[in-house]
Amino acid sequence: MRRKLVALVVVLLVANLAGWVVYHRSQSDTSTAAGAASARGQSLPVPVVEGVVATSDVPIYLDGLGTVQAFNAAHAEPGLQVGTSRSGKW
Repeated sequence: MRRKLVALVVVLLVANLAGWVVYHRSQSDTSTAAGAASARGQSLPVPVVEGVVATSDVPIYLDGLGTVQAFNAAHAEPGLQVGTSRSGKW
């Protein structure tokens, strides 16, 4: 009987410790400023640093499989309809 009680206490302590670790790891992501900003869907400002200006060719590689879809689409209609007049007779 005493062994069962000791084993139960040990199991409960281990489960409690595991729960505490999981909880605090999930909370530590949002405790920092970056974690809190990303949790709100925002991003922190990026510092601007100066650099050396250089001119060079940049290679462009177009390798890919699949289809391409437009991000945005626009529908344009002509402002003047050819073949009709205001009176309806042409």
